[in-house]
Amino acid sequence: GLLSKFAANFASTIDGRGTAVMSSGGGGGGGGSVGGYGDHPAASVGVAATPGGAALGPSTGNNAVGMDELYGGARVSYIFTAVFAQSLTSVGPFDGLDDTEIRTTICNANGTRPALFVPEISFDILVRRQIARLETPGLQCVDLVYEELQRIASQSEPPELTRFPALRERLVEVVSGLLRRAVGPTQMMVSNLVKIELAYINTSHPDFIGGSRAVARLMER
Repeated sequence: GLLSKFAANFASTIDGRGTAVMSSGGGGGGGGSVGGYGDHPAASVGVAATPGGAALGPSTGNNAVGMDELYGGARVSYIFTAVFAQSLTSVGPFDGLDDTEIRTTICNANGTRPALFVPEISFDILVRRQIARLETPGLQCVDLVYEELQRIASQSEPPELTRFPALRERLVEVVSGLLRRAVGPTQMMVSNLVKIELAYINTSHPDFIGGSRAVARLMER
């Protein structure tokens, strides 16, 4: 039936099997809310072109896809591997911190007795504030993927569906509602992951350079 064909088109678009069909102009007309992410806040970093030079292109209701434009699951993958990754790497560890603020935090942690070494509590305070800044790129990534899934859904409509406007309208409504309901739990999961990192600062991680290792490296020079 039409619903089975819609589901098959959606799945094939995600995993790339439907690219050849859509590139030739097959499939139904677009509908619903299918915005692009070229002007999204998280897309302000390096989304003008793909690594191979293929443009992301604006999201449109037309199902015809050019050979120089990322499509379907490839666009979702690009959001994760390029847009989201670059958003994370653009968050500098010392952004928003200056020497005065760092010294003040250390002094507050020392209290009335000046310490010989930097107290660990001052490090925890500063690093927790920086870790919390990673939540915004994660939430923006959720929004970008949601918008792209809406676009894919509109492009997955079989051409026969245009003969049944009431069915098409109901299908768009149900699919949009299903995607919309998944946004909240996904954003909550992202926030919870950041809260987990904030709950415990793992200074015993092998990649973490503690005081003893820092002194050892200094002595090796």
